[in-house]
Amino acid sequence: ELKIKEGTQPIFHRAYDMPYALKEKVDLELSKMVKAGILSKVSFSNWASPIVVVPKKNPDELRICVDFKKTLNRVLDSDHCVLPLPEDIFACLSGNEYFTVIDLKADCEKAFKESKQLLSSDKLLVHYNPKLPIYLTCDSSGYGVGAILSHRLNDEDRPIL
Repeated sequence: ELKIKEGTQPIFHRAYDMPYALKEKVDLELSKMVKAGILSKVSFSNWASPIVVVPKKNPDELRICVDFKKTLNRVLDSDHCVLPLPEDIFACLSGNEYFTVIDLKADCEKAFKESKQLLSSDKLLVHYNPKLPIYLTCDSSGYGVGAILSHRLNDEDRPIL
């Protein structure tokens, strides 16, 4: 969930210039993202951030990135965390012999959709039944506390929907 600073006015940034030769490919990629449920069409918005189109090694593919640095990034109320320095990451990788670039976008999106479908299916969740006992399972960490209400069916805890 994104938290925007209180009292923020919407920011509308014009689109960056794009080569006309890429327009058809960009439209096709955006249509794919809408069809996959990654993006959704809107008729109007007070907010707008420009996109940056990055060609991939395969000339038929594009990577579409949104540039939030002049819009959303300026008004987010974000938690600050310390990221590792590139030198520290490279030090951990030193001595390794094989490296590769893997584009997992489609696979990650497929796995996310399958996980989402499984998590909301009756294979995992059950409806509340007042005739069955309720079990409370708790979990905690340095970041928070979690709890699940479940019924026990066939010696297996099933979270209540």
